[in-house]
Amino acid sequence: MTTRVFGSSWIERPKKRVRKTPRLCATERQEALAFNAWRLAHLRRYPELENLILNPLGGGRAVKFNRNGEVYSPAAKRLQEEGLEKGISDYFLAVPRGSYSGFWIELKAMDGRPSPEQLAFLGRQREYGYAAEWVKGWEGMAEMIVEYLKMPRGRATER
Repeated sequence: MTTRVFGSSWIERPKKRVRKTPRLCATERQEALAFNAWRLAHLRRYPELENLILNPLGGGRAVKFNRNGEVYSPAAKRLQEEGLEKGISDYFLAVPRGSYSGFWIELKAMDGRPSPEQLAFLGRQREYGYAAEWVKGWEGMAEMIVEYLKMPRGRATER
């Protein structure tokens, strides 16, 4: 496809990159939206879900281009200066159960996998006495949380 650019002759417009195979499953954001709808619908049954904390530090950021045409994100740079690290899990359920102090969860799309930094973070949390897992899809996350909440209350809640 050719396009007339102001002040120049006809030029060939670069083709948009098209995904070769269509995505057949939900994105991680769509999974998160579906999970949040489930969470809101089940707050009465599981009031502990009010203590589920979303870590909004992951995901995309607005980007800009510098003078050299390189992409950068002012928001990401600011967060890194404030102490943001790669790999921190998406969710934390601040409810002790069994021998666990709380539950860290990394949600992935059905075709997703955690990064090495995310796996390392989950491993560190397990060493410090937290339940820590990654899961594919919102339904798996909901099931995992329900199973966690079925565990007996931890020592921190026995007063």
